[in-house]
Amino acid sequence: MDPVERSCSSAGRTRRHLESGAGQPCVLLHAFPLSAEMWRPQLEEPPPGWRLIAPDLLGFRGPASAAVTAPIVPLTMDDNARDVFALLDALELPSAVVCGLSMGGNVAFAMWRLARGRIRGLVLADTRAGADSDAARERRRQMLALLREQGSAGIATETLPGLPVSRVWQESEPSRRR
Repeated sequence: MDPVERSCSSAGRTRRHLESGAGQPCVLLHAFPLSAEMWRPQLEEPPPGWRLIAPDLLGFRGPASAAVTAPIVPLTMDDNARDVFALLDALELPSAVVCGLSMGGNVAFAMWRLARGRIRGLVLADTRAGADSDAARERRRQMLALLREQGSAGIATETLPGLPVSRVWQESEPSRRR
């Protein structure tokens, strides 16, 4: 099943999201610096009885997006949480299961803190409850600037060499040639 791209407007903002399935709503919150597109494999095969909703968090959509070329505006996880709640309101959903990956998990924590009664279930993956350090926040700012300048290819070039899988591959590569 192909997910449907939708947009809805409320509180003076148009929000883009991907959606598939029918039944209990589950909101999928993406990692930094990705977009709702990262959830496409899950959206293509929603479990029976589930409506999957994957919004683009504030300022994320990909290199062609106006959000990427817009001026940098400081946003908090609470800003993103309120924006997801505004999307739920526009979709007339009083509550949902919320699943957050990495930065999406930080937004999910903020949603829980702001309106726990609207969260039917919480799935947290590769995230933590504490705020980023100043150094981590600065690294995110640098990554966002790189995304604006070079798109997702620049992010991949910057981050892939440091990932454990990449290091394992690099270390094993010479032995493959033997």
